[in-house]
Amino acid sequence: MEADTQPKEGYNMPMTDEDKKAKQREYNRQYYLAHRERKLEQNAKSARRWRERYPDRYKASQERCRARIRELRQQNPRKPRLRQCSSCGEVKLHKAREMCVVCYGRWRWQARKQAQQELMDD
Repeated sequence: MEADTQPKEGYNMPMTDEDKKAKQREYNRQYYLAHRERKLEQNAKSARRWRERYPDRYKASQERCRARIRELRQQNPRKPRLRQCSSCGEVKLHKAREMCVVCYGRWRWQARKQAQQELMDD
């Protein structure tokens, strides 16, 4: 009987960068899923210990957070200004790059599509 000396299909083939990244991503995902519960338990235990050990600091921290939230609730977000759009020429709410909200969204969509196309072409 003659031994098969040819390497099996895909065996000992150098991995491409994309394959390496995909493999690493999958490993990270599996690791995250396996350790997520233990990590959450440890975080809860650590937080409980900290609350019990330093009750005054915990209360002060909570109060600072609540004060910050109250402060943020009082503020009104800035409204976009009315300006002439450099793309369509109409006077509308201004977004960025001298464009109105609609034209800016269209421009971003086209730029994203073009970037994906360039990645495909490479």
